[in-house]
Amino acid sequence: DLQAPLKLYLEYANEIWLGGKGFDTDGQKFWRALPGNSGSTDWGDCERWNAYRSVQIWQIFKTVWGDEFSTRIVRVIAGQIGNTGVADPPQTDVFNSATYNPQGLWPNYYADAPYLNGQSTSELQSSIHTNLNGIRADQNISLYKSHHTGLVSYEGGYDVSADSNGVELTTDAATYD
Repeated sequence: DLQAPLKLYLEYANEIWLGGKGFDTDGQKFWRALPGNSGSTDWGDCERWNAYRSVQIWQIFKTVWGDEFSTRIVRVIAGQIGNTGVADPPQTDVFNSATYNPQGLWPNYYADAPYLNGQSTSELQSSIHTNLNGIRADQNISLYKSHHTGLVSYEGGYDVSADSNGVELTTDAATYD
């Protein structure tokens, strides 16, 4: 029982484009199984599936939550930092479609993962600056901007490891300078 004023952040899937895990091919397969999509060969089909399933799940929650849906359920769609091709056009094709999105639901937030990595604090800090450029690109996804979709980043980098002296970068105070 989620007590007011708490909110539920609802995201169908994260990093559906990952090729090594089969998420991308599964998403492509599911999207292409929908009527009218059988001839598609676009890599973006996995992101179309991500958007489509997101819309379906949001619609279910809207039915269950009724009037509280717009104030208590926060709709999130995953993206890939700096790769605006994940969202525009694949995801926005679905959000703009009366067929796939009959209620016109758009995400409240576009969530991109800041892929931080490095073997030293200076490499990690450089990685942060590279990610900022990707975040700036994501802020310019025009269709999301026009629907007042916010931008959030998550994770913080599971690629962060110990430096050459064995200092764990996630606990090194210099990492956060």
